[in-house]
Amino acid sequence: MKHIVITGGSRGIGFGLLCSFLELGHKVTFSGTSIGSVSAAIDKIADQFPKDSINGVVCDVRNTDDISSLWEKAAQFSPIDIWINNAGITQPDLPLSVLDKDAIHDLISINIEGLIQSTVFVYNQMLKQGFGTIFNMEGFGSDNRKMKNIGLYGMSKKAVRYYTESFVLETKNSPVNLCFLSPGMVITDLLLKEYRDDP
Repeated sequence: MKHIVITGGSRGIGFGLLCSFLELGHKVTFSGTSIGSVSAAIDKIADQFPKDSINGVVCDVRNTDDISSLWEKAAQFSPIDIWINNAGITQPDLPLSVLDKDAIHDLISINIEGLIQSTVFVYNQMLKQGFGTIFNMEGFGSDNRKMKNIGLYGMSKKAVRYYTESFVLETKNSPVNLCFLSPGMVITDLLLKEYRDDP
């Protein structure tokens, strides 16, 4: 049995991973950005899995103190074997030329800066314990595919691949493994966010 931590695990792909790991008998700590999102996720599955296998924590990956707190609360729950950097957002359904600075800042600060901060912090914590695996979640654009109105998101996911491959290169002989996950197209709340009013 392993203990897996999933950032952004209250919905979408993260929630799917949460349920799958629990079904396999593992312990899972997951994070959401609010008490409401964490509680809602737990309520959905509370009657399906043992309470002592699920641990929900509020965490905004833009905040280094939140990342540290997530590690601490997860480690108190059970030693951490795997950490999945899944937290991320998409961009508004708009061309790059009209995206406002707030949308740009939010996406970069979560999808890139948040992932980098989490990776560095968790890597060093796992070094101290002498074991562990980190997975960074890719997405559309990581393989250089292009599509209209998703260029900023695609850029962020291409950055995730480059960053992860570089980190792997620099830590070849480490007891801590770094990998990436490429789930392909998955229908989630994130994907449907901009299209909910379409028939």
